[in-house]
Amino acid sequence: MLTEVFICQHISEVYCPLDEVQNVAGWEKFARCLADSKYKVFITGSNAQMLSKEIYTTLGGRYIAMEIYPFSFVEYLQCNHYLLPRHWEYDTTVKTDLVCVNI
Repeated sequence: MLTEVFICQHISEVYCPLDEVQNVAGWEKFARCLADSKYKVFITGSNAQMLSKEIYTTLGGRYIAMEIYPFSFVEYLQCNHYLLPRHWEYDTTVKTDLVCVNI
């Protein structure tokens, strides 16, 4: 198993991202097993089931729910190191040019 590889390597902190796990039967037990083994588990999903209160009891109360939204247009440009002209948000032609540059 993958966890055995990390143990053999003596890696102190192991992060286990699990994305869209609600589609896998028994994912809750696997996630709890990882967490009980001191792995840092990050569970992500877009399903409403992932936001339900049932998940709290399933994971033994050891979770922090956090809603993460996609980037806004401005955040996307900033992340990709576009330089934004002053007051660009009021000028639709500049906004269109910026979108076209990225295509």
